[in-house]
Amino acid sequence: MTEIPSKKWALLIGVGVLVVGLIVGVVLVMQRQLFGKKAAVPTGSTTVSISPAQANIPVGQSQTVTVYINPSGIPISAVAVRLKYNFSGASPEATVADIQMDSFLIAEEDWNCPIKTSSITGNQVSIDIACINSDTSGFVSTYEFPMASFVLNAGSVPGINPVVVTFDEVQSAITRKSDGEDILLTPSATGQYTIMSDSVPTQTPTRTPTPSAVLSPTPTTVPDDDNDTVTPTPTPTPGSGATDSTTNTTTTTTSSTTSNGGGDQGQLLTTGFSLPTILITAAGILAFGWGGVLLLR
Repeated sequence: MTEIPSKKWALLIGVGVLVVGLIVGVVLVMQRQLFGKKAAVPTGSTTVSISPAQANIPVGQSQTVTVYINPSGIPISAVAVRLKYNFSGASPEATVADIQMDSFLIAEEDWNCPIKTSSITGNQVSIDIACINSDTSGFVSTYEFPMASFVLNAGSVPGINPVVVTFDEVQSAITRKSDGEDILLTPSATGQYTIMSDSVPTQTPTRTPTPSAVLSPTPTTVPDDDNDTVTPTPTPTPGSGATDSTTNTTTTTTSSTTSNGGGDQGQLLTTGFSLPTILITAAGILAFGWGGVLLLR
């Protein structure tokens, strides 16, 4: 049996080490690329948000949405955000238009914003905005400021309502100037925009009730033995269905022909005179007539 020289063993071992090292290196590079795809991190210190958080948009109208960033006092070199929302129809019921960088960034010579686009993939609308700062020290701010804005147009009421706009944590990042690391906290801010129908329900007119007429009390002159007195007589409102009974000193006048009782008493109540008055008057007439008969004799 032929023995393999020691030099050949060394060569084989060296080649094996190189192959293993190459494989390990490729795996590590792939892992670095894989982890590098996830932009926002749960331990980040910078934030992004959108405003307004909620709004109602009538069909045919639009709503301006503003994107804010907060570097939290850390020097940064670049900002990239992707917002997205889903739709259920053949085309988006709410469309994106007029993506504009904020005037604050435009005024800064060190900022360059080459990306401000929207796209449709499947049933999802994406809005991409990216800016780079060329200052050697980076950009520093301790407060939140507007980065860009876009217009959301309401074309029709969507099947998924409200339209929920969220940040894509994979495609959103804020890089630190010193080492290029992503320091964006995983975004949790959302915008919910309810698309409202432009039709307004027609109100059914209702009839206004007409107040019924109420008769005021009518004064009635009541002959008395000594002099005439005027007694206010309450007149019942229409629909009462009955007249009130009277005493010897109170006379009641009514527009109704219905009496409270039968016989002569009920008929007398409708004349406006009390029974004693009628009896005295009749006695006077009879006495006057009997006196006339006696004179003729």
